[in-house]
Amino acid sequence: MGTALQIWSAIFSKAFDSLPASVREAVREKIDEMGTRLATFPQKRLTGRSEFKLRISDYRVLYEFAARIGRIDLHYVVIAEKSTNEIDSRDLAYSVSLS
Repeated sequence: MGTALQIWSAIFSKAFDSLPASVREAVREKIDEMGTRLATFPQKRLTGRSEFKLRISDYRVLYEFAARIGRIDLHYVVIAEKSTNEIDSRDLAYSVSLS
């Protein structure tokens, strides 16, 4: 299988666009790397939530994936200082509904 299809929610896109250029590049590279080996990439689920987290330096990307069909749904990118529990669940629900 090739690279996984990346579905960027509106919330993820807006947060991604507000990142510094160097951070955007690092995030994009890590997501692309994950997409090339989605079935074997070490996934870390958030405690008590359906999303997974991907650590890139001081940032976290929240996402869900379907390795069987090669799809990554990107929901949010946040600086690690902000707890993932502080992210408004309405934002995530909105982003999931756009996927």
